[in-house]
Amino acid sequence: MNTDVKDINAVIIACSALKTHLDAAQASMGTDHPVIWIDRRLDEDPQAMKEYILQKIALIPQGTDTLLLAFGACGGCWEGVSSAYRMVIPKVDDCVTMMLHCGDTAGFNLKQPGHQYIMGPEFDDFSLEGIMKKLCMKYGGPAGNSLFYTWFSDYTNVDIIDTGTYGCYEEDFVE
Repeated sequence: MNTDVKDINAVIIACSALKTHLDAAQASMGTDHPVIWIDRRLDEDPQAMKEYILQKIALIPQGTDTLLLAFGACGGCWEGVSSAYRMVIPKVDDCVTMMLHCGDTAGFNLKQPGHQYIMGPEFDDFSLEGIMKKLCMKYGGPAGNSLFYTWFSDYTNVDIIDTGTYGCYEEDFVE
């Protein structure tokens, strides 16, 4: 059965890191499915993410038939999760792989060693600058800087994933 995405009564459960991209996808598809946003910070604790997801699934409105999941396995957060609803889960390990993925086959960890992937402008504590500031606040300037450069020493490339939601070839964005 080939059902048009506009014809299903779906709720989307999505990682907050994908907000701009998901909003653009819904606009492009002409859909307006309700979205339950999962805070990307929960990625640091997959068990807490799983518990949060289960709490949110329990609150899905009656009449929903499908849960469209807009994020990957994220540390096994979907293991053992079941629902009375049909669940459409991408076969990817995380959001970056999902954004790099093309086609219908599983695509676990499509990231290349040495590459840091950017999906859009980051202005919070998940940006490279934000990570450095957070480490410096936690461990002090010299120790935080040292830790930051140790963490990122194996990265030789910064790759921008062009989803069409940003002017990623504009000089300001590239900078």
